[in-house]
Amino acid sequence: METSSFLRDLVVLFGVAVVISYGFHSLRLSTIPGFLVAGALVGPFGLRWISSVQDVERMAEIGVMLLLFSVGVEFSAEKLRRMRRPALVGGSLQMIGTVALAAAVAWKFVPSVRAALFAGFLVALSSTVIALRLLFDRGQTLAPQGSTALAILVFQDLAVVPIMLFIPMLSGRQALDLGTIATTLAVSIVAVVLILFAASFVVPHLLSATIAARSRDIFILSVIVTVIGTAWLTSRAGLSTALGAFVAGIVISESEYSHQVLADVLPFRETFNSLFFVSIGMLLDPAFLVNHLVMVLGSSAAVLAGKTAMTALAVALLGYPMRIAVVVSLFLAHIGEFSLVLLTTARPLALFDESFHQMALSVILVTMLAAPFLARVADRVGRVSTAGGRALGQRETELSGHTVIIGYGLNGQNVAASLRANKIPYAILEMNPRAVRAARGAGEPIYFGDAVSELMLGRVGIQRARCAVFAISDPVATRRSVAAARRLNPELYIIARTRYVAEIDELYLTGADTVITEEFETSLEITRRVLGRFAIPPATIDREILAIRRKRYEMFRGGPIEKVDLTPSVEPFEAEVRKVAAGKSLSDLRLRKVTGATVIAVRRDATLLPNPAPDFVLNEGDHVYLIGSEEDIRRALRLL
Repeated sequence: METSSFLRDLVVLFGVAVVISYGFHSLRLSTIPGFLVAGALVGPFGLRWISSVQDVERMAEIGVMLLLFSVGVEFSAEKLRRMRRPALVGGSLQMIGTVALAAAVAWKFVPSVRAALFAGFLVALSSTVIALRLLFDRGQTLAPQGSTALAILVFQDLAVVPIMLFIPMLSGRQALDLGTIATTLAVSIVAVVLILFAASFVVPHLLSATIAARSRDIFILSVIVTVIGTAWLTSRAGLSTALGAFVAGIVISESEYSHQVLADVLPFRETFNSLFFVSIGMLLDPAFLVNHLVMVLGSSAAVLAGKTAMTALAVALLGYPMRIAVVVSLFLAHIGEFSLVLLTTARPLALFDESFHQMALSVILVTMLAAPFLARVADRVGRVSTAGGRALGQRETELSGHTVIIGYGLNGQNVAASLRANKIPYAILEMNPRAVRAARGAGEPIYFGDAVSELMLGRVGIQRARCAVFAISDPVATRRSVAAARRLNPELYIIARTRYVAEIDELYLTGADTVITEEFETSLEITRRVLGRFAIPPATIDREILAIRRKRYEMFRGGPIEKVDLTPSVEPFEAEVRKVAAGKSLSDLRLRKVTGATVIAVRRDATLLPNPAPDFVLNEGDHVYLIGSEEDIRRALRLL
């Protein structure tokens, strides 16, 4: 390739991609469709500003390898084990159902069953990047819909690898029968196992050696050699280079350097991935899109509707309420970037004609563009109250004057344990069916259902409850359920937990009496630890924290700021004896004379020794109680 021409192409590609992607970002759209549009604009079907499409496609192949490599690094058996049921059950139901439905519809429009099956695989995959970004923007990544969507996305990403193995069969170059399928699987498994075996011995030693060299450049080069070398080995075995990159990622994921590898490779991955999406966009014919706009929009609408229905069914079969099922399906209704990978891999095999390729590219682009608008529909669905569940064999609770706990995660479990220890009656409402069964097996008074539903709140006796604790991670559901609880019981004391300070005002408006904000409370704990390191007495720290908390929360509630009495009180400061003072007596340290602080007691193990004599010898680990000014305490800490 001619160097100056190639550099000019790169400047054009990245320049146009930056401008268009910035526009998409400003419109709060994913940048992936922006890259596709940029490629279509400068490609051979557009303005023809690129002189060598083949050179760009060669570099884009590296982007595909790095994309599969990063998936392998982020994959772990432990991660899959934690989400095994929604991933394996929900993901397989979603994939099989969507592939079957899409293939049945596509069969009428494509020349063969193989092409229809391939179309089904294209439709079934969603974009992890787009879906997680939309969930993150809404603070729902830890909510039931967020965790379920993530589990299905992980399954889809892993499913890309076996799908790529069977593309030669779908293209007709290999027979599509049980014998061929078994042979392909056997050869692939043997090749992957051998490569994993070899890499498991070589890669850890290579990474350890480069880490010992303490050179970031050498470390990055060793990672790149690992990726490209493993990809080359798999290509020699007759498998795809992308599979080799995925295998390399799995090998590195088991090492202690996996997070550092991902952090160092991420900039390269993003750069080459952008080239990949732009190169795909260069294959998109804008004239075809314009001339077949009605067909493209109709096909896109059919894909979105069918995929939404199948995903909602899969999530509902997991036991989640229909509200959660529909929300998850709307976030996953679009087609993802791995479908572009499959489309690129299959194109040289002549599995389909050019019109199918253009239609597939156009539909993928349109569904990606539709993703943010579907997320807004999901927001509206999330506000709809539904029956949301059943009591799993339990009748409505007969408790009165009890506490209702909404959500049985870590926070809910801690609240329940404290109430149980103090013999305070309570009832729990949880939306995860497996968590409900496990807790009921342990004897907890727990009900399955959606707290957004007034019916389910009634099942746990919200009308007769004295207190309600909302400990769920879904901000939309928290607001809706707090409002419902307030309507059912105006006298109820409501405590709501949320992650972000921005949620405080709206939760108070919907009826909460107290809002505990993780973001704000974490900042207070950090403040407490920082002040403690500077020997500020605990009483002073408590007054500071109290003042900040009252001012901050009153500001969000729109009420008056309460005055806080900051008058200092006499309270001892506790300090632990370190090696520097161990073995010395109080008279040796001359603590009172040098620092001005007075020792009023010493705690050794479980024994408290008040008013110690001057000849009292300190041991390492003793706790000394001091009184004095803040400056006196600071000086005493230096001695101790």
